[in-house]
Amino acid sequence: MVRKCLIWLVLMACCCVANAQEPKIGGTLDGITVKNSLRERPQTRVYAQEVFTYWSGENIGMLGAGTTDNNIAILVPAEKAGKRVEEIAIPIIDASVLTDVRVWVAEQLPQNVDTDCSVLVEVSNPSSIAVDGSLTLVSLPEPYVIPESGCYVGYSFTVTNAQTDYGYYPIATDGEADVQGGLYLDFGYGWDDCYGQGYGNSCVQVLISGDDYPENSATVESEFATVFAALNGTTNATINVTGQGANPVQSVSYTVRDVATGTVSEEQTVQTDELAIGNSTALTIPLSAEATVGTYAKEITITKVNGEANEATSKVTAAGNLMVLSRLVPRKTVMEEFTATGCWYCTRGIAGMNALQDTYPDTFIGIAVHGSMNYPDPMQIAEYPDFLGTYLGGYPSCLLNRSISNADPYFGTSGNMLGILDDVAGLQGAAEAEVVVNPVWNADSTVISVTTNVTFLTNYDEANYRLAYVLVEDGLSGANDNSVYSYGWWQANSYLGATGADNEPYIYEWTQRGETASPGGSSQLTGPYVKDVVFDHVAIMTQEIADGIEGSISAPIVMEETQTHQTEFDITNGVMPYYSQYFGDLVQNKNNLKVVALLLNTETGEIVNADEKGITTDGTSGINNAVTGDGEAAEVARYTLDGKQISAPVKGINVIKMSDGTTKKVLVK
Repeated sequence: MVRKCLIWLVLMACCCVANAQEPKIGGTLDGITVKNSLRERPQTRVYAQEVFTYWSGENIGMLGAGTTDNNIAILVPAEKAGKRVEEIAIPIIDASVLTDVRVWVAEQLPQNVDTDCSVLVEVSNPSSIAVDGSLTLVSLPEPYVIPESGCYVGYSFTVTNAQTDYGYYPIATDGEADVQGGLYLDFGYGWDDCYGQGYGNSCVQVLISGDDYPENSATVESEFATVFAALNGTTNATINVTGQGANPVQSVSYTVRDVATGTVSEEQTVQTDELAIGNSTALTIPLSAEATVGTYAKEITITKVNGEANEATSKVTAAGNLMVLSRLVPRKTVMEEFTATGCWYCTRGIAGMNALQDTYPDTFIGIAVHGSMNYPDPMQIAEYPDFLGTYLGGYPSCLLNRSISNADPYFGTSGNMLGILDDVAGLQGAAEAEVVVNPVWNADSTVISVTTNVTFLTNYDEANYRLAYVLVEDGLSGANDNSVYSYGWWQANSYLGATGADNEPYIYEWTQRGETASPGGSSQLTGPYVKDVVFDHVAIMTQEIADGIEGSISAPIVMEETQTHQTEFDITNGVMPYYSQYFGDLVQNKNNLKVVALLLNTETGEIVNADEKGITTDGTSGINNAVTGDGEAAEVARYTLDGKQISAPVKGINVIKMSDGTTKKVLVK
């Protein structure tokens, strides 16, 4: 029985029946705060402990295949050789549906856990995360010395009741990007390395100790994300630093090297909160831009920790690009959400989309892509669901600019209520190109002529970019559908009656809406439904949504030189949904149609920038097409140099966007 409390809710992501040996994602345990299970001891000069894990420490995702036998492992790498495994914390989602729980350590993945392990410990009273957030802590009979090749740490159990959600999906993962060594599974048919399969990483934690730790040491992830700056301006890069020494990290000193010239900056120091060994934090590093547009490779090296020379001998440098642009324009964030009317928890996607629209009215573009679950969805179209299905595990889930994948459209990547707002906040910033789309009706409003102007803010010899298009519609409703299939418009809503969201209005709305009904008279689908939902941001037509239109952007790309692409959407014969045998024309109100233009990077697959506009009869609606009374171009938007939109002039250089698509810089004293 799924609890009706938001902080404990099991969020089912799909309705597919998993085949043996093929794990399926079963949702997340959102809002859970997992207790620290591993002991902390005083650190000394040479003796230290660290918690080794692949788990991000944020999400608890559920994974499973409905099998009886379940073996899960992680790799403790060779770099930990010579140190000792003392304790292991394993994530048991619900101990009441399991038996024969064992924790083990082995030099190789064991074919037989009973005979092939160096350490095997029976667990008599495992804890349940779903009850109180506790991991199950196991102390080894004696410390295990990690061999030169590293070792595998794992746990095994037998499922006694796979008919429950927790029994079918008993394996806890973080749902984040796969890390090599982060998850191995064996359902009784042999081990499978799950790296690259999109299941995330195991939540196992390992307490490792040693007598040869450095005192002041820190490492850094090898890459940082590309950052943007205007000519001669400044920007910030974010690097992820991990403490590796017995002394907590309190300060980090660094240098910045320009790869092309070899020039190294003066050493700078940034303070940190106390960062214990094995813990990580994000540090903001300021970078100065060059006087010429272009992409500059930079390396940030950690030189000192706590004022002493960094004792780490590897993984001390983060590499990334600083892109210097002619000016800064805002990058719009595009959410492509995978949803369905028959999805019990997809109402939280509507809540997340509404919150984003209210929070980022000028820089957020939402696209709701409907598939079908339990019964045909009247808003499903042909191409888009197939594309999203290659990236997303189920409903509801979303892509953000195609750079953050498989995020929850409400909880985001953090698992917190409205965590999606934090994800989108992190994507706010500048873009390397400005996109302006202008859709116009023909004389009888049957064809939409689309003109898109793309202005790059730097130079490229090659054109690794393409445009893709989506026609979206607001205000879709099945209130007037009197067919026998009208239940396809009902939105399933298992949040009805849930508690814990009184102070969060976006999801709270759905705890109050709905009634018990049976779609098509099916007793198996009896549950809470909202019959009068009005659906917004719905994708009803696309053009080359996966890879973009070939030749829509041409080489060479010249800074501040606008490229124009034209296309059209012909709706003369209406827009038929995927299930056209059940449902009619998707165009319910032409005034509610909008065109979204997506500028795709064909090398990375990311959405570089985008624009969305309603359709006019003369091309003069919206701020991008505003004109003064005498026909001259008018100011339509104003920004600071770092790309932030302002409502009035501010001291310094203001970037003014005009109604004819041009921009100009004005010094305000």
